[in-house]
Amino acid sequence: IISRTKIKNPTVVIGFQGIGLVGMLAAQQISKQLRCELIGHIESNKIPPLAILHKNEITFPIRIYYNKKNNLVIIESEIPVTPELAYEIGHVLTKYIMKIKAKQVLILEGLVTQNEEPDGKKVYGIPTNEDMRKFLKKNNIEIITDGAILGIAGALLLCSKEKNVNSAVILAESRVNIPDALAASNVLKKIS
Repeated sequence: IISRTKIKNPTVVIGFQGIGLVGMLAAQQISKQLRCELIGHIESNKIPPLAILHKNEITFPIRIYYNKKNNLVIIESEIPVTPELAYEIGHVLTKYIMKIKAKQVLILEGLVTQNEEPDGKKVYGIPTNEDMRKFLKKNNIEIITDGAILGIAGALLLCSKEKNVNSAVILAESRVNIPDALAASNVLKKIS
């Protein structure tokens, strides 16, 4: 992780490409809405060599933003993370999260559902500890008790659990094959 800002005790929001692009869309909306400052990025020779053009600026596909007023770090990715890379990035992000002594980490994601036409209104959570369980309940987020979380969200949950980091995955029922802005919006409503 390349970061050029000293940060202490922030809330961290993570949105990577996943089901319905929910996490990525939600994280991008937060960083845009709060006019967050780009403070860093993740580099790896295992990440495809991809330069993103954004507002006439070339940037990295996995970026770190910061909003000082809200003491909020947003980590967003415009590329999918392969299963082989998920643990590596999970460990790197957890190390960074511990270094900045994050209060809590919210990992935003979409959820595959049996509903033919998901409306994204159902939002669920998976906490790593009792503090995050209380946070989810306080925000009327239904806790999933059985299932499996794959990819970067799963890797981040496991790394957080192992290092005792206050983390939770927040998931909205989502369409699978197309970007689901409604699901992303509903995740944002729950955590706003």
